Order: sequence, then C-alpha cells, then structure tokens
Amino acid sequence: MKILFFRESEIKDLNPDVLKNKGLGGTESSFILLAQGLSQYNEVKVYCPCIFRKKYEKVEYISFLDYSDFIVQIEKFLPDIIIIVGNPTILFKPVFEQRTNKFKIIFWQHNHPEEMKAFPIQNLLRRKNVEIIFPSIEASDYAKKIYNNDSKIFGIYNPIRQEFLEQKYIKKIKNKICYLSSFSKNKGLFEFLSICKDLKEYQINLLGDFNIYGKIDKDYFNKCSLLLTENIILKGNLSPDNVVYELASSEICIANPIIGNKETCCMVVLESMVLGVPVIAGGKSLIDSIVSHGGISYTKDLANCIKKLMQDLNKKEVLSKSGKEWAQQFSIEKVSQKWNEFL
Repeated sequence: MKILFFRESEIKDLNPDVLKNKGLGGTESSFILLAQGLSQYNEVKVYCPCIFRKKYEKVEYISFLDYSDFIVQIEKFLPDIIIIVGNPTILFKPVFEQRTNKFKIIFWQHNHPEEMKAFPIQNLLRRKNVEIIFPSIEASDYAKKIYNNDSKIFGIYNPIRQEFLEQKYIKKIKNKICYLSSFSKNKGLFEFLSICKDLKEYQINLLGDFNIYGKIDKDYFNKCSLLLTENIILKGNLSPDNVVYELASSEICIANPIIGNKETCCMVVLESMVLGVPVIAGGKSLIDSIVSHGGISYTKDLANCIKKLMQDLNKKEVLSKSGKEWAQQFSIEKVSQKWNEFL
C-alpha cells in the first residue's frame, strides 16, 4: 500500500533526526513515529516542512512548498491513502477536494473536538472518501456524540517514543517533582506555578520552553517568571533521552494541570506512565480515564493533592505498576500494527 502524509507546521525542519535530538510536540513526534512504523509494511512518503528532500530509512521526506505542489505530488505518487495530520485547512480547499476525490483520505485530528467547530466538519464527514481518526478512544467517543456520526470517526492511541520503552533502571531522587509540557497558556504552567509557593519542600524541575515555534509570549513569560522560586529549576527543551532521565528520576509528574483541559491524548501522561512515574493532571477532561490507569485527575486543591501523593508510598507504587502495564501497549510497533490493520 502507498501512503502519503501531509503535515503543516511552524517548525521549519521536521524529520526523524530532529525528533531524536530535540524536544518536539506530541503531534510532530507521533506522526514522524507513525510514518516510520508504517514504512515496515507500506511505501510511505511525508510531505511537510523540511529543508532537504531526503530518505530516512524507508520514508521519503518531501519539502513543503504550497498546496498546489502537494496536489502535484499526490498525482505523481498516486497513493492509496492520504493522511492529513492536525490542520484541516487544506481539506476545505475546493481545488484539493476536486483533484483528490478519488483518493482515500484520513484526517488525523489532534485538536480537541470543540476546537474543530471553526471548520465545517459535518460537511467533511459527508464526503465518501474521508474518515477522521482521533489520538485516543476517549476523544473519538466524544467526537462521535458532537458530530452525531459513528461510522466515520475512529480512535487509535498515539505511539510512545522508543527511548521511553527501552529505559534502564534510573534511581529516584527523593522529593523530586517533574512538570513536562510546552510552556504555552493552554498547557497550565502558570496554574502549576501558582501553587508552588506551598511546595517549597520539593525540588521541582520544569521541562519545556516558552519559545513556541520561534515565538515567545512575553506577557505570559513575565507572568510565570514572577512565580519562580529557589526550589524550581528550569531545564528547558530536552532531547528524548534527557527527558527520560528527568522523568524517571522524579517521584511524580505534573501534566496539564488545567481543570477541564482540552487534551485528546496527552503524550506526557502516556510517557510518564510507561516509565512508572505516577502523574497528576487536571480533571473534568477527556483524558481523565487515561490518567486513571497510572495517576490522579484532581478537581481542586492541587498543592494538597501533590503532597498527599508524595507522602503515600503505597499509592505511588500501585499507580506506578498499573500505569506502566497499561502504557506498554502503545509501542510504535503495536500502534503501527493497529493503524495498518485499520488502513
């Protein structure tokens, strides 16, 4: 089978080498991993922002020029499946619909279903050649209700990076807490820092960066900076190997602590659990049931929730074991196999 991925991104050079050496967001990481995984069964090409047209093992990366050139690439390659990752804009371009109506198209939707209300998704679902896949069963079940469609919406969990599945024993650092995410407003760094004044007995490492796609929200940066204390260490944007060490050596991890957050899968939760690190995230959201496999979804008093878990050795051991057992099913090999069967 011939598969062509399309990904628009503000990152200027997306490729597997970048994924190994730098921190990338969950969407970028997932689609690069999946393209590599599916190449074991299929002929795979990726059309995305990249500096050079190059083959990485079996996957060919083609530099993104514009929508018209992408259509040209489609007509040259003649794929059996086109996978549009993340941004649906191109799907609603009349020229794209006219020139690609004979191809099978999958919109791999990583945004929250509510965020897609800006687009005529119902019209998209009426097209015979289009289906939507969400990065978790929870998100797809929710989307089916929103869009009133059970036949063209599916859920397959995102894959976990290999570095997290191959980790060796890493000694825990007593009283260490890890916060991992991009430092954008919708990920909850400010909400977390706001309660850190009550957590001065712990070492808190922040993994991530205020630089989002080459831009820094200065107001948000200044707002968060005012809350930094001596026990908080800003580690920055790290490579997967370094993230593994920072996470695995922590007693717990904090992931999107906004109550009612808009995550549809949350790779931080999956990768923390596969390392045996209990996670705490904001509740009343789609990922509550995911978090429950190896963590706690809180709805009030985050500082107290953190303290209780840090002091409860038995609870941490139970969550560590159950989370790790559950998350191990999301290796790139297993997820690629599920995708291949679906396709």
